[in-house]
Amino acid sequence: MFYKKVVSMAAALAFFGMLATTSAAQAQDNASGFVKHVYFEPHSFVVLLSNPGRCGTGYFYISRTEPNFKEVVAGVLTAIATNRQVIMTVTGCLPAPHANRNRTNYVSMPGN
Repeated sequence: MFYKKVVSMAAALAFFGMLATTSAAQAQDNASGFVKHVYFEPHSFVVLLSNPGRCGTGYFYISRTEPNFKEVVAGVLTAIATNRQVIMTVTGCLPAPHANRNRTNYVSMPGN
C-alpha cells in the first residue's frame, strides 16, 4: 500500500514538473521589442528587433510562403510607423548558415 502511494505521488510530481517546464518553455517562445531594421529578401522578410529571441539574436525570419505573410509584414510596418513595440512568436530556429535567426509566423502589438 505504501509503495502505491509513493508511486502515485511520484507520478503526480512528474506531471506537475512537466507542466512547469512546458510553461517556462512557452514563455520563451515570445520576444518583444522595437523594430530596428527590416530586410526585404527574395524569399523572406527579416525583422531585426531590439531584443533577442530564443535563437540568440534579434533577427526574425518570415517566409513568403506563410499564409499570413502580408498581415505580418503589415503589422511590422505599422509598428515602425507608430513607434510601437511588437511581440514576435518564435516557432523555431533556422538551420545553418542562418541558425541565429528566429523563425516566426505571428506578430502582435500590445494595446496602449
